[in-house]
Amino acid sequence: MPEGLSIWTLREVAAAFAGQTIRYAEGNAKIDMQRLPGQRLEAIHSFGKQFLIELPDRLAVRIHLLMFGSYRIEARKDAVPRSGQGFDHGELNFYACSARLLEGDLDELYDWAPT
Repeated sequence: MPEGLSIWTLREVAAAFAGQTIRYAEGNAKIDMQRLPGQRLEAIHSFGKQFLIELPDRLAVRIHLLMFGSYRIEARKDAVPRSGQGFDHGELNFYACSARLLEGDLDELYDWAPT
């Protein structure tokens, strides 16, 4: 099961995509993938077991890796990703996870204070 340290590590590695523009979005998650291409990745966050891709205009992609979720950076599995984003210099792909679009200010949706 993905735990806090693996999510923190994912956040640190995926931060290299900050500032890049999403060129394509794909996957079988029940989210509007058409909203993602052309969006600039503003920042990467983690909150507990949630991985957050912050985009402009108070939009974010929330990934929760559940019990058996996995991800690939700059690589793919043979399976269709639940959520995948491609950039000029690489891609992020998430499998066996929950993916949602969040609308609103992340600072209002999450209490970032340590517990």
